[in-house]
Amino acid sequence: MNFPTFLAFFLFHPFPNSAAKIYQNATELYISGLTGTFKYETLSDFADVSKLKIFDNRVTKIEPGAVCSSPSVKSVELNFAGNSEAPTLTNDVFRLCQFQLQQLFIRLDFDNPSQIDKEALRDLNLRELSLQCHKVGILDQDFLTLNTLNLTRLVLSNCYIHKIDRHFFSRMEKLEEVEISYNRNLTHLPKNLFIKTPNLKRLFLQHNSIRELEWDEFAGLNFLQELDLSGNRLSAIMNFPTFLAFFLFHPFPNSAAKVYQNATELYISGLTGTFKYETLSDFADVSKLKIFDNRVTKIEPGAVCSSPSVKSVELNFAGNSEAPTLTNDVFRLCQFQLQQLFIRLDFDNPSQIDKEALRDLNLRELSLQCHKVGILDQDFLTLNSLNLTRLVLSNCYIHKIDRHFFSRMEKLEEVEISYNRNLTHLPKNVFIKTPNLKRLFLQYNRIRELEWDEFAGLNFLQELDLSGNRLFDADKIATNLPYLKFLHIDLNPPTCKQKEAFVNELKTNLTNVDVTYKFDPGYYDSCEEEI
Repeated sequence: MNFPTFLAFFLFHPFPNSAAKIYQNATELYISGLTGTFKYETLSDFADVSKLKIFDNRVTKIEPGAVCSSPSVKSVELNFAGNSEAPTLTNDVFRLCQFQLQQLFIRLDFDNPSQIDKEALRDLNLRELSLQCHKVGILDQDFLTLNTLNLTRLVLSNCYIHKIDRHFFSRMEKLEEVEISYNRNLTHLPKNLFIKTPNLKRLFLQHNSIRELEWDEFAGLNFLQELDLSGNRLSAIMNFPTFLAFFLFHPFPNSAAKVYQNATELYISGLTGTFKYETLSDFADVSKLKIFDNRVTKIEPGAVCSSPSVKSVELNFAGNSEAPTLTNDVFRLCQFQLQQLFIRLDFDNPSQIDKEALRDLNLRELSLQCHKVGILDQDFLTLNSLNLTRLVLSNCYIHKIDRHFFSRMEKLEEVEISYNRNLTHLPKNVFIKTPNLKRLFLQYNRIRELEWDEFAGLNFLQELDLSGNRLFDADKIATNLPYLKFLHIDLNPPTCKQKEAFVNELKTNLTNVDVTYKFDPGYYDSCEEEI
């Protein structure tokens, strides 16, 4: 076989029963792609790590004590998003953690969340606890057995909370920050709920369905500095309390908004109703604008680029099923200045982008997420692509790419086409007109076969990511990737022996390149456990 030349190959890491990828510095360890059993000895080589993050995984079992088997771990994040078979978290999972762990962040899968046993965190002495997508229901002192005496930060997001018991916070006197967010059925707060948390400084209650407030719900919060009630159902403000800094409203027309600003960047969340032309009138020097976490239903012509210095715009409509159709009028004035445009639509109910919306723009970077494309050809949007250097199309429902799509994008240096479940193949010579491409990310589609002439013409490509597809073999490897440095094909489904043969062939053909691949006796990737 004719293998391309590259400098570093990230296919496996020698974790038992797993094809994993690690990111590490002196004190932090991030692990993705872990599958099967998370064993006690998994962290045996990482004694100095104080921060551990497990994500993008298919873990189905965790051995007792495995999470805190590294004696220096003080912060742990277990992210099971996308893992519908994650194990129930029990007290045994956190064995040893009581001696060291200070911060714990757990995110379960949104659609099929696993369980957290009531006694799971019983022995921990945490300062920070964050839970996402854990089905709580009624939030009372019995929802988990917790030692809350030293807890300073608590986050419960997307936890299906519909009622909060008024005594829930009664043993949390040291709390400084609380977030209870994204609970659609949480409509009210009990009186004096926070009376036992006198040190609370930041309270985030965004995107619930709170309808009425008497404001005595917040009695006792004499040191509160920030309160976020955006994205609720409040229709009137009565008996307004005095806080040092209150971020419910910003003087934008028809909107309850919060702004974050420095000399050149402006982030706006909570914008509702109409995004008016004069909204940005006080921000003449801003070069980067980000609109997110909003309920915008209309955008006046020219509003997006009404600040004359704006060069980068991000419009994030995630969670907004009533976002307006984006038309050419929305981007009026942008043709004179805009270089980077990032648009994210709602995943479940994406709004529309008119075919002519971006017609007059002269962009260098364009990123679209959750835009329903279907067939990716030159007609999907009218684009001036002559100066485009970066293009991202993620979760765009692409099932076919026309072989001429990239024919007018000669300056492209980076392309990402990812997370398209029905994209099963690439046409031959699809990148023949993009000779300057350096980075190509095709992760998490459903690509099943490659002839490798799909990548003809990519003479300067340095990084190619094909992870998370359906590639079963690598019989034909392109000869026209002479500058390739990184090839990612993890989380594809070949058997162990197929992978081993692939790597051995790689070593044989790349005589002038140091290819690191470690086989440790007893580990699954040595194929000793495969019959």
